[in-house]
Amino acid sequence: MREALASVHFWTYALIVVSLSPLAAVLGASWGWTAGSATFVVLAGPTCLAALTTSVWIARLITCLACIGCFLEPTIAVRTVEDVWPAFPTSASCVLLSLSVMISSVTDRMRRRVHALQSQNTEIVRELYQSTHHQNPPTTQQTPVTEDETLNYPMLLLSIQDIGRRISTNLELESLYPTIINCAKTTLDCGSCQIHLWTLEENKLVNPLALRPRDPRPYTPQTTSGMAGWVIANRQMITRQTMEQDATLESILAQDLHPPDAIAPLSVGGELLGLLVVDQIREDSNTFVRLLYILANISALAIKNAQLFTRIELMAHHDGLTGLLNHNTFHQEMGRLSDRFTPDSTLSVIMGDVDHFKKINDDFGHPAGDHVLRETAKLWKAVLPDEALIARYGGEEFICVLPNYELSSSIELAQVLQQTLQDFPFSFEGRVISVTASFGVTERTSKDMSDHVLIRQADEAMYLSKSRGRNRVSSYDNDHGHTPDRPRPQTQSSHDDIPRPTGQI
Repeated sequence: MREALASVHFWTYALIVVSLSPLAAVLGASWGWTAGSATFVVLAGPTCLAALTTSVWIARLITCLACIGCFLEPTIAVRTVEDVWPAFPTSASCVLLSLSVMISSVTDRMRRRVHALQSQNTEIVRELYQSTHHQNPPTTQQTPVTEDETLNYPMLLLSIQDIGRRISTNLELESLYPTIINCAKTTLDCGSCQIHLWTLEENKLVNPLALRPRDPRPYTPQTTSGMAGWVIANRQMITRQTMEQDATLESILAQDLHPPDAIAPLSVGGELLGLLVVDQIREDSNTFVRLLYILANISALAIKNAQLFTRIELMAHHDGLTGLLNHNTFHQEMGRLSDRFTPDSTLSVIMGDVDHFKKINDDFGHPAGDHVLRETAKLWKAVLPDEALIARYGGEEFICVLPNYELSSSIELAQVLQQTLQDFPFSFEGRVISVTASFGVTERTSKDMSDHVLIRQADEAMYLSKSRGRNRVSSYDNDHGHTPDRPRPQTQSSHDDIPRPTGQI
């Protein structure tokens, strides 16, 4: 009753009933209606509306006010005794009361049913989460949820939606890591968040983002000790509060100089991708634990998708065996360099071909030939400068473009590469393989020279090296003309067996 009297709805409807009662009495007297009938007609609407939209107690109080208005109509309108029919106000009051009780009862019953369905839905969501949580629990101890720690499921669902929207659609690793950190700081309300990626080959953790001077104290996770070591070994999330309360874990916590507030594994399908380290949290609660668990899972899926996307993109532009640029990508990148070529700039091309490669495949097998190509690609990348555009041009042929290199400097690089390949100890399955290569070098002399012509000149210079005995470097001499442009024979044999046109080189 006290809550009903203090309700805004009660005073709103009460003001409406009190205001309409005199008006209804005056209208009933002017129209000559039976006493109480006008008040009944006017107040039936607010009374039924109050029964539909308010609690039972408020509806009953409003109905009582309406009934009082019906009985006071003769007094308000100053009607004569002949006009007054005492039985009708009583009947109108009974009808109003009956309508109100019936409507409020049905409405209350529907509200209870809706509340029961909501409670049932909440319980189903909680059981579903607990069943998933039991399969991969985020902490070592399950703390019962008290009334003070009841989860805010609408807020939890909104947080999940925000996490998925901000993280799942990002396929660039460079921008994904900062996005995860910013999302964690916002969602978890923490002051510090770090991502450490797990490298399976070296069994160590690497931070993909460089720490800034203004960042708070950095936590250095250890792979075999402390909180990070426990998470890596158990593939479970852990909080510092949990470890402090568990006597069996206190010794592990003491192994860290500055233990963070929580660490969650970033794993997909049993594969550990890294760790999500959270520190300086505002509040350690069950909601924080569940949000961190969800954030870590979504982040792990996003990182895995981005890694797969990067790998597919790499495969589309690079040769699968050597890791160098493939034929099509090389031409695209060379075209971009040519577009930036000016009369004051220089650009050279080196083309090389492994000598007697068919004989290496025949004597040692194709796996040995693949090994030679992989090692040769590594030597090209090691000898040539970082700005060189290196590609596997086809078969055992390699090519590179050297921006800002004159012909003489490019010849010196090709000679170093030729000598390095000759001296490198190639071996496969315990057998030593002697590997040499022939090289051709040319230089762009004008912007009007096409990429096709430049590559053809390097190709002709390379085959001049083969015709002169292989394992040497030749250059295309633009001052003495060029080799006649004749088509290369197409055959399945090695390039060493193809006779090449010769000319003024």
